[in-house]
Amino acid sequence: MGVLSVRSAIAAVVFMAAAPHTASADTNLGTVDGLTYISALTTFLPSPATATERADCPAGTKVVGGGVAVGVSGEEGDARIASGLPFDGGDANSIPDDGWEGRGANLFGGSKSMTVFAICSTGHIEYATDHGRLEAGAGSGTARCPGSTHISGGGVSVGGSSLDAWPTRSRPLDLEDGNSQPDDAWQTRVFNSGPERRLTTYAICVQSRRDYAASNSTGGASAFADCPTGGHGTGGGFAVTGPASESQVAANYPFDSSGMDPPDVSFSSRFAQAFGPVRTLTSYAICST
Repeated sequence: MGVLSVRSAIAAVVFMAAAPHTASADTNLGTVDGLTYISALTTFLPSPATATERADCPAGTKVVGGGVAVGVSGEEGDARIASGLPFDGGDANSIPDDGWEGRGANLFGGSKSMTVFAICSTGHIEYATDHGRLEAGAGSGTARCPGSTHISGGGVSVGGSSLDAWPTRSRPLDLEDGNSQPDDAWQTRVFNSGPERRLTTYAICVQSRRDYAASNSTGGASAFADCPTGGHGTGGGFAVTGPASESQVAANYPFDSSGMDPPDVSFSSRFAQAFGPVRTLTSYAICST
């Protein structure tokens, strides 16, 4: 289990209670190389509002990664990701293998959309979690893959209201095991402007090795991490430099620049910076080999 690190609180705006939202049915975006991509769309009411949506994996498959996109390009300062995680759908086991859950916050302006993506596979998958308590300020968690397995995806769940806590890091991590591949664990960082709450970090792990790609952008631009030729995205992550209170991430999701489904060739991330020196956003893609 990782140890939760906590820094002193930094003043932030706390918003009112959540408003309801409307959801649509899941959409199967297609299957390639044994990976099935599912999306689910929901709509926030005008701010301040929160939303939660789930994309369910088809029968006979398990979630291996996922993503969340809140709002559209240009709305990064008005809405953000609050959590993105694998979930257990209440079947016969308690393993979080049934799909992907996204939680978001609409902070300013009118109605906005949120799309949640689940990437599903029939292969053998293992799930590891790290639980901690997050006081006011910034805190982090690390979930390690068991044995000789390798990171294929990961996520973060922040308890309490989605309006006053948000992640600025949810990424694959190298634990200095003799190689430089970030295939050993999943690391998260969250800023909490409200009361103490629970922070859970998820690592999704597989036996086969993955390829890992990363791409940077600065000052609020989007970043696209592309899989190598012939690879397909199984998961993705993000990380923003600087204090966690000064920026927010609005999207990290599977993407195909051709506009064709399934969105299997890269992961796209978007963020907004509130103040301070120029920050760098790193988008991560984890890809089948």
